[in-house]
Amino acid sequence: MKKLTEVGKTSALVNVKKETIDALSAYGAQAIPSITEVVKASNTEAVRVHGLETIKRIKEASGGPK
Repeated sequence: MKKLTEVGKTSALVNVKKETIDALSAYGAQAIPSITEVVKASNTEAVRVHGLETIKRIKEASGGPK
């Protein structure tokens, strides 16, 4: 997960950031901190929205707070 997080944080391409978030989501709730890092490192609204929606889906799937 660490390598994926770094790719997501350092890539300049929106699609790469989104695909990284999607790949991290496969790790479930334990990926939420990594996805949050990618979201915080992004200046693009589309990446932020995608990341936050992904976190919401993960929390809903795990039965956690919304």
